Amino acid sequence: MAPAHALSLLTTTLLLLLFTSTPPSAAAAALQHPPPHHHHPSPADYKIYIVLLKPRADGAHLTMDDDARRDWHMSFLPSAVIDNGKPRLVSSYGTLFQGFAAWLTEEELEALSRNPAGFDRWFLDGNMYLNTTRTPGFLDYICSGYGKGIIIGVMDTGINSGHPSFDDTAVPSLPARWKGTCAATGGFRRNNKIIGARSFVDGGSGPGDESGHGTHVASTAARNFVANASYFHGGQAAGKAGTAPLAHLAIYTWPYKRSAISAGAPTGPSSMDLRRLQGTALTSSASLSSSRKDLPAPPY
Repeated sequence: MAPAHALSLLTTTLLLLLFTSTPPSAAAAALQHPPPHHHHPSPADYKIYIVLLKPRADGAHLTMDDDARRDWHMSFLPSAVIDNGKPRLVSSYGTLFQGFAAWLTEEELEALSRNPAGFDRWFLDGNMYLNTTRTPGFLDYICSGYGKGIIIGVMDTGINSGHPSFDDTAVPSLPARWKGTCAATGGFRRNNKIIGARSFVDGGSGPGDESGHGTHVASTAARNFVANASYFHGGQAAGKAGTAPLAHLAIYTWPYKRSAISAGAPTGPSSMDLRRLQGTALTSSASLSSSRKDLPAPPY
């Protein structure tokens, strides 16, 4: 082989090696391996989810005050606020269960659910709708001892306290364990039957009942005996009573849409509000918590 031709071939080989061994530029690398695309959530992507947590191994959740519990719940969230500045954490729960309600996207919820240290389950917040109950007469059932000593917390549209079904004849005195309050004013009747009443309706006038549904539910649960009671004259309901006629009542008016009352189907509270009301009832020593509602089954 001629020396000139051999030199040319060697030069070409070295150049090929040089170009093939040179690392690609940053721009070329970006084209070959583009960064993952992060979807920027819109306001519509955020929904309120109720997250249930597992009990802590150290038992600290049993003695936490409200601030410590909120800090614990915040530790599960990606940030304190969402893009529009709204606080993520909506409610903290520590009475009925350990958990919280928060604004999250589906992606954030998926990431949270992979936390093995505390996550248990979740369900989507949603409005509940009022239903009714069947009567003790139809069931032919009445509570043992007529419900003496029981405090029934009723979370509904309020109560018509002046109705004769809520007379306190033969009802025992206020139980010593009762820790609740009666925050009613005006002509609201408080007696040994109705021992507590609170309204959680924004701008509401009190725990009085504007739709009649709460009165119906409370009377089904704990209506006292009413002489000569009858819808159609004749006393067909004489001597009839609720399931626990000598039980006490604690009334909690939940946040519902007043505009829907005239349509006969008031919208009840969201599920996160209901949990808050139930916690209030239980910490007041209500023995039972009655709330009639329909809610779609959670997706778990």
